[in-house]
Amino acid sequence: MPGHGYFIRLAKPGDEVGIAIAHVQPWQETYSGLLPQSFLDSLSVDKRRDMSARVINRNTEVGARDGRFFKGSHMHSEARDLNR
Repeated sequence: MPGHGYFIRLAKPGDEVGIAIAHVQPWQETYSGLLPQSFLDSLSVDKRRDMSARVINRNTEVGARDGRFFKGSHMHSEARDLNR
C-alpha cells in the first residue's frame, strides 16, 4: 500500500543490485568501528547481487521509494523444524 512514497512489493528479476546495496551499505555504515574493518571491506555488492539473484522468488519482498530506490529487503520461508 503506497504511503509517503514508500511501498513493499514482491521482488522480481532485475532487483538484485538494489537488494545488494540495501544489504551491504547499511552494514558498512552501521558497524564501522564495531566490527573489524577487514570484514566490512570484504562485503561486496557484486557478491551479494549474485546471491540475491539465486534466491529471488515468491518469498522475497523489497521496500522501495518512488519505485526506484530500495530501502531494504526481506526473505522468508517455511520453518525448517515444524516442532519448534
